[in-house]
Amino acid sequence: MSRSVSYQTLRRLAYFEAIAEAGSIRGAAQRLGLSVPVLSSALSDLETELGLTLAIRSTRNLQLTSAGQEVYSKASTMLESAQGAVELSESDRSLTGSVGVTMAAELALHWLPKRLSRFQSRHPSVSLSIDANDRVVDLRSSQYDMAVRTEYRPNRPVISSKKEAIFDWLDVVLVARKPPRFNISADPQNMEVETTFFVGPGGNDWVTALHPDRDGPIMLLPSNIIRVANREAAIAFAREGIGCALVTELSVRQELAAGRLMRIFPEMTFGGITLRMVMRDNLPSAEAIALRTVLVEKNG
Repeated sequence: MSRSVSYQTLRRLAYFEAIAEAGSIRGAAQRLGLSVPVLSSALSDLETELGLTLAIRSTRNLQLTSAGQEVYSKASTMLESAQGAVELSESDRSLTGSVGVTMAAELALHWLPKRLSRFQSRHPSVSLSIDANDRVVDLRSSQYDMAVRTEYRPNRPVISSKKEAIFDWLDVVLVARKPPRFNISADPQNMEVETTFFVGPGGNDWVTALHPDRDGPIMLLPSNIIRVANREAAIAFAREGIGCALVTELSVRQELAAGRLMRIFPEMTFGGITLRMVMRDNLPSAEAIALRTVLVEKNG
């Protein structure tokens, strides 16, 4: 006869999952905001309960045994399923706590509003704290429950179901008030852009564009680069006709629709910004789970 799984066992498995992913008890303790002795004791108790040696410990890290690898795999699947079940019920629960999220200022300005309105309509009693700036936040030691991380990619990524997976893609476009001048070099893969500045992801002295009719990338080589850290300033320069700006499409959607800005090489793709959700720990609050559920939904 199989025995029932206690709440304590589930918590120990969650702690073990964090230890396995961090590669050390100390790393997992920092991630979860717990003490090293608490996690060390939880691991020992889990090994005693299961009658298995799950990890070989050293002073700095630990290595999972074959049994530990199997328990980790099954625990991860179980915890992910349990979390999914909780998320399904969040829309029917009355939440009254608080939740904090940190993200880039551009996302907070152009991407967040619709999702924020959706969340507040479902959970009007939840208090939200939004950290909207471009500084790097150490999520584990912060007061925030989650972070929306961004990364530039030249090609659309493969969507994964793993934790901290990419859940959205924001197109990057090259815009200007009027077409810049181009010098076509002997190499058709290279086109020089005169008196042009580029801002945004990449930070290179050139911009790679992918053309649907060519096998390889096309390199746009600016003759004059002005580095602008603030995307809003870059868009303002583009509106004045000073040059081109490489920015996310959502930042210039209204300008494009109104004709105040135009796409440069609309047939090309310059890649995009991927959005990745990172939770502070493996045991998020119900409010944090509810907010994450809304943020990863597609706008409809």
